[in-house]
Amino acid sequence: MFKKQITNMKDGMNYFNNSIPQILYHWNPEYLRINATQQFLNSLEIGEPERSFNYHFFNLGKFRGYRGIRIVNNYYIAEAAFEKGLAQIQVELIKDEDKWLINNFMVIYLFQLQSN
Repeated sequence: MFKKQITNMKDGMNYFNNSIPQILYHWNPEYLRINATQQFLNSLEIGEPERSFNYHFFNLGKFRGYRGIRIVNNYYIAEAAFEKGLAQIQVELIKDEDKWLINNFMVIYLFQLQSN
């Protein structure tokens, strides 16, 4: 049982490392959509995630990278660097049969450069 949990955590981290940068590099709502659960998609308001992603791009700019991933319950958490600041990326991942899916996606600002 424990070995299976470790394997699932590693698989989840691999999924995070391969998928989340694809979303963050271009603040790509379509990539998020095709990798999300139906439950998550149904919870989004009209105009989301485009509105949020435009806001994040304006305030944080282009994605530079992240370091380390922590796992808390089903949430994979990483501190990410952007051209205008830092943010914590929290992604709830669930495994549906053999496929990983995003069930929640949050961006929490840690530091933002002030514009003049």
